Formats: sequence, C-alpha cells, structure tokens
Amino acid sequence: MAKTEPKPETALTGVYVVRGPEDGRFRGGLLFGPIPQEVNFDEIGAERATAIVMDPELSVIPKSIAVAARLVEPAKPAEPAAPEKPAA
Repeated sequence: MAKTEPKPETALTGVYVVRGPEDGRFRGGLLFGPIPQEVNFDEIGAERATAIVMDPELSVIPKSIAVAARLVEPAKPAEPAAPEKPAA
C-alpha cells in the first residue's frame, strides 16, 4: 500500500494588506484598487489567497509589516460603552 504524504502547511494565513492598480483589479473574488485594504487569508481560503499573492499587479504585504512601515494604521482598541442613563 502506498504511503500518502501529509499536506504541507501553507504560509498564507493571517491578515494581509493588498493594494491594486489605479483602475482596479479583481482577484480571488475581491476588487483591489489604489487604497490598501486588509484581507484575512484565513477567511477566504487557500485557493483564493494564492490567486491574490501570485498576481503580479497586486502588492501583498503581511499586516504586521505594513503597520511597521506605516502603510496602514494599527488596529485601534475598542472604546468602552457609555453608561446607560437611568429612565426619568
């Protein structure tokens, strides 16, 4: 009986910042333009993530690097909810 090899782990996980050309570009079912947008590769699946990464017209950078390079703003902490006013 043939032994099956385990599937290799993909490095395409986590949140990436993707930027496309000025006139826009569809890839992996998403539209990318000149404004950077965050894409969670864990949510879209390996096939779509690979299509985005392999497209030479798209710039794809891990979010941690994009934040360090100040290409995007870091996530802001959630603000506490305002206390409810008692009914008069």
